[in-house]
Amino acid sequence: MTTQKFSSTGNFGKLADQYKVGRKGVPEEVLDYLWSHIKKSKPMILDVGCGTGLPSRQLAGRGALVTGTDISPEMIRAAKENSQENISYLVASTQALPFPDESFDIVTSFSAFHWFTDTKSTKEMKWVLKPGGPIFIVNKNDIGDFSQGYRSIFRQYMTEDLPRIKNGYSPDQILQEAGFGDIKRTVFPVSEFFTIEQVMDYFQSVSGWNLVPPESKKEALELLKEYAHGRAENGVVERKLEIITQLGFR
Repeated sequence: MTTQKFSSTGNFGKLADQYKVGRKGVPEEVLDYLWSHIKKSKPMILDVGCGTGLPSRQLAGRGALVTGTDISPEMIRAAKENSQENISYLVASTQALPFPDESFDIVTSFSAFHWFTDTKSTKEMKWVLKPGGPIFIVNKNDIGDFSQGYRSIFRQYMTEDLPRIKNGYSPDQILQEAGFGDIKRTVFPVSEFFTIEQVMDYFQSVSGWNLVPPESKKEALELLKEYAHGRAENGVVERKLEIITQLGFR
């Protein structure tokens, strides 16, 4: 199994404020797909790597009772600022989830699973899941040249190269090795749309922004703004994506 190590690049806590406003949720069709495999009207869901809580709120909006966990105290702080009655948040490592075995009907991870694809974490997620319950992994993958453009600007200022965190990343294999079965891979082609202000927040929410030195950020932001305006049509920037999901069962 591939092991991903937490690094300064993956320290999203430093990016929490931009992450909170710069990230988009998942399309309803993705959640419709998950819900087609859910039998309970109010399932108990563990949302691992919840970040600022955007996916947790989407799940709770459908009636689920959600517990969101993240390793970053700053992310959990930001999540609690927009909390809802049927969501609880806590700081927790994926390698030591603080719940009894078989606590949750569903385990989810949105745009985060590649940061903790180690054996211990994946088995922890399995143990807290009730027998027969689904695990739902969601990844957003850029298609086209959207990410290439802003990453090339980052590289002008970085003293170390951007890590390729998804090199060798195979969630199907990881889930199989952890003992999950009946794994289904589904692809949803979608687009996200940003105003110039929103896409600037997005640029500052991605992990590579951590590698731009503080003294270079102002200059980098000017180039990023030029890049955003160059891509915009009628003030709107499009990000083309494939949302790839893995649905497996304990």
